[in-house]
Amino acid sequence: MKRRLASPIVLIVALSALTFGCAQSTPATPTPAPAPATSKPAAAPTGAPSPAAKATEPAKAPTSAAAPAAAPAKKYDFTQGGGGAITYIVPFPAGGGNDIVARLLTPYMEKELKVPVQVVNRGGGDTQVASTELVRAKTDGRTIGTIDILACIGTYLQPDRQAIYTRSSFQPIRMLNKLQATWLVKADSPYKSVKDLVDAAKAKPGTIKVGDTGLMGPYHLANLMFEKTAGIDLTLVHHAGGGPAVTALLGGHVDAIMIGIAGANASLKGGETRILGVLDKERSEFYPDAKTCEEQGYKAYMVTTYAVAGPAGMPKEIADTLGASIDAAQASADFVKKANESSLTITPGIGAAGVETVWAEEEKSVKEMLELAKAEPPTK
Repeated sequence: MKRRLASPIVLIVALSALTFGCAQSTPATPTPAPAPATSKPAAAPTGAPSPAAKATEPAKAPTSAAAPAAAPAKKYDFTQGGGGAITYIVPFPAGGGNDIVARLLTPYMEKELKVPVQVVNRGGGDTQVASTELVRAKTDGRTIGTIDILACIGTYLQPDRQAIYTRSSFQPIRMLNKLQATWLVKADSPYKSVKDLVDAAKAKPGTIKVGDTGLMGPYHLANLMFEKTAGIDLTLVHHAGGGPAVTALLGGHVDAIMIGIAGANASLKGGETRILGVLDKERSEFYPDAKTCEEQGYKAYMVTTYAVAGPAGMPKEIADTLGASIDAAQASADFVKKANESSLTITPGIGAAGVETVWAEEEKSVKEMLELAKAEPPTK
């Protein structure tokens, strides 16, 4: 029997981007991600003079009724002062979906910014190591990184994690991508469906080993909730990211893993693994033959969102320039093609305000679940 977490935090898995339930129970409806914030249209001119007043005023040159076009955002020159490199922090080890998308993105950023953008991997603590380094960085734009929004929220809302940051510690720059979660097994696994795995777990409780991408991270919590709703007892094994989880699966150390679909891409295309179930309402656009868990009788959904951010206090000019370089990448047909080849769902056009909206809504959902969890008895 594996060691259980003696904390009600496990219920935070039921948040806006993640809901679970068995086929026999009434499914929870996932809250759709809020649309990105948009600016309000300019108000029509008011206070126009009356006809009588016009007659007594001296003639003036005609003016346009339309408001003048806003000046383009001022671009920050990253080449000044010697043009030092920009460090791009990935919160997981090399090989996972976060690492892949960062390494696809940064060459395009280099082209726009005219300075090197170097990817560094800072796995550990379910993104806490990377997030801590990011918020401690200077606000000069030379250190940015990927934020796994759900993992970040789940960390700083757990007091025992002693995170030095909150949502306000970051400067969102752009939404980057989203990932569907998947159950993955080796190609020669005896489990051909999610039901096969559930049946095996019921027959021999505690003998089926299932990996995830980090202790108390979204995929760990998803596995915990799936155990509860399916009435099974799994042995959960935690890995420091998608890459190590796939390695453990291929090495026969676990029977299945739950990770983002992009992290499974290489092994899937190589024929080493196959998808047991996709945790979304819709099948993967990249692997349309793989059934969803819902199609197999289990109401299980999970889609994680990722954004690019820097430390709070970053000057607007710098953040806007970094954002524009990401926009240029996401607008590139070549970038989109490469992303699709890696099973990455890019989310273009969502700026800092949109990221803040999504982040705030997901944080609110987590807080609500934590309040509900306080009434639950500790898990064994």
